[in-house]
Amino acid sequence: EKENGSLRDGPPVDFNMSTSEPQCYQASTETELGSADWRRFFRRLVKSVHFDIASAVLVFCNAATFGIQVDRQARNLTMSVDPVLRVFEMIFGLFFIGEVGLRAIAYGGHFFSRRYWKWHAFDCFL
Repeated sequence: EKENGSLRDGPPVDFNMSTSEPQCYQASTETELGSADWRRFFRRLVKSVHFDIASAVLVFCNAATFGIQVDRQARNLTMSVDPVLRVFEMIFGLFFIGEVGLRAIAYGGHFFSRRYWKWHAFDCFL
C-alpha cells in the first residue's frame, strides 16, 4: 500500500511538505511552459507578500486615478477623458491582466479548482 496518495493517476501527492501543497504542484514533468521549475517560480512569486503588496498598491492607485478622472469630468461637465489619465487607465489594465496571467501560469489547470477559484473568476471578469 502506498504511503502517499495519488491524484488522478498522476504524480504522488505528499501533504507532509513544508509548503503544505501536494507534490503534484511541484512535479518535475514537462508542462506548457517548458518546465515545472518555471511554474514553481511563478507560484512562489504570486504567493509572496511583496506581490500582494504591489497588487494592493496598484489597486489603490487605480482607484485614485479613477477618482481624479470622475472629479475632472464632473467639474467640467464633460464625458471626455484626459489623455494622460487614459494612458494610466491602459497601464493599470495591463498590470491587472499580467497579475491574473501570472496566477494562471503559477497554478495551471488548478487555477479555477483551488480554494480561491471564486476570486480568480472575479479577477478574470473584471
